[in-house]
Amino acid sequence: MILEAWLDARVHQPNIYLHEKTVIVAVKRRSDLTFDVLLDDDSTCNVHYIILATGYQPNMSNVGFLDRVTILNPLETVEGYPVLDTEFQSNLPSLYVTGLAATRAFGPFLVLPLRVRLPRKLLGSK
Repeated sequence: MILEAWLDARVHQPNIYLHEKTVIVAVKRRSDLTFDVLLDDDSTCNVHYIILATGYQPNMSNVGFLDRVTILNPLETVEGYPVLDTEFQSNLPSLYVTGLAATRAFGPFLVLPLRVRLPRKLLGSK
């Protein structure tokens, strides 16, 4: 699992177990207030907390307010993400994309609150 540096040290601890790409099949609460968890890979664990970090992936074809004929059909995408140049512009003149949809081109740092001003500066806004 690839994590941001600030998060990596906090997550990779001896008492934290990661079960990537698994599905919870069953959970049973015990009298000691812990949980017995069964995963779809047939592994089981007893835990105090369950954290689901599911994430999601943008898909430009699902953006309902963009016209399909004039914008969505000609928009270049890769795996649902828009293809962007170094100034966040798509292949369509004057269509700029920032935020989560720009992470394929510019990395996940764009979705962190501390980085919100970066796209505005690159686009020329004050």
